[in-house]
Amino acid sequence: MVRPDYLGGTAANVLSWLWNLDARAGGYTRRGVRGWARREDVEAGLKIPIPELLPRLRDRGLLEEDHVHVPGTRPVAVYRITGLGDLLLARTQGREALPPWPAGLTDVEDDAVYLPPGPSSALRLLRDVVDCPSTQVGIGSGWRTEDELRDQFNPEPEGWDETDTGPWLVGDPPWKHPVSSGGAESNTPVPHGFDRAALAWLERAGLVERTTFTPPKRKRPIVFWRISQVGAQVDEIVWHQPQG
Repeated sequence: MVRPDYLGGTAANVLSWLWNLDARAGGYTRRGVRGWARREDVEAGLKIPIPELLPRLRDRGLLEEDHVHVPGTRPVAVYRITGLGDLLLARTQGREALPPWPAGLTDVEDDAVYLPPGPSSALRLLRDVVDCPSTQVGIGSGWRTEDELRDQFNPEPEGWDETDTGPWLVGDPPWKHPVSSGGAESNTPVPHGFDRAALAWLERAGLVERTTFTPPKRKRPIVFWRISQVGAQVDEIVWHQPQG
């Protein structure tokens, strides 16, 4: 049994990382305050795996937990240090306790959700063209094929020099930025590439619609995608880089 006042080395590092994230106004915003992070963010920041540690610290009252996943998809939890967590950390570090600002003291509704990088990029592209005519006559506005979305995501920039050799990812057009999913994994979040699996993820979540259309003089139907009414209203949770 773990003593209530015991804080091991890894646990202390986790609490210290989350305390600094909150103190520097970084992380995700939830319940009116910043300082929230996913397990993957903490692991990226500390460069160590902590598969079960955060729930254990939550059970001890040292962290608070909230969920930011799209209903019906795999749960995504975010964590933030509590006043009790800071008190125990302060004792370990030999400093005065500086408890974080309490979460939940706001009238703002928490409806923002976390989307994986690929689905996030695909949803943004479909949102951009929701009122634009489709490329095929006979199908409504906002519908795009996977190839059209990929071309939309990877336009050749003005002034691109074809002699520029990188560094680029294998299979990417030379002007595409290296992939990053945002969060603590990267200091400079940039759009992430996507594939058919990302569109399928969005369809299962009810955020996009799929239809098929067979143009004249074509035997096989073409698959088109469009953002759904639910997807158009989705508000994505945003990662803030720590200040200072």
